[in-house]
Order: sequence, then C-alpha cells, then structure tokens
Amino acid sequence: MQSKLDCIPVTDLEAIVATTFEWMIDLQTPVAVRVNCMDILYNLKSKDDWIADELRAQIDFQLRSGSAALQSRGKKLLHKLDRTSRKS
Repeated sequence: MQSKLDCIPVTDLEAIVATTFEWMIDLQTPVAVRVNCMDILYNLKSKDDWIADELRAQIDFQLRSGSAALQSRGKKLLHKLDRTSRKS
C-alpha cells in the first residue's frame, strides 16, 4: 500500500521537515503549535533516519523548561520513539 507521503516530492518534504523543526524550536511559537510539530515530525520519521534522532534531541532539550502540555506530549513521543527503535 502506498503512503500518502510517497506522492510528495522529496524537495517539498525536505522543506516541510525543515520548517516544522524551525517552528518546534522557536520559543515564540505557541505551545499548541510546537506539540503538533512534534507529532508531524514523529509521523515523518520513516522518511529519513536523522529525523527521529533530531526529534529525540529537540524533545529532550524542550523537556527541561517546557510547559506541562509540552512535557506531556514530549514524554509520550519519546516513549514511542524508544519502542520503535527497539523493534528495529
């Protein structure tokens, strides 16, 4: 079965990933947008190996001083990333 992401040109996908990381990292971005960026990047992790690694690093960094919502979503995604990496 073909993924919906397979129809997106690689250059567009790279721009989406880059922009999503920028929004997630920017402290001026509202928390609701930042946690949704985490979800987007988690769903794109299969497109490139480095995405999961960088997502994990950024979540770890944001857990230090993030809001309760950001910490909750971050911990949930770190757990999912850990489970996924163990299966590989």
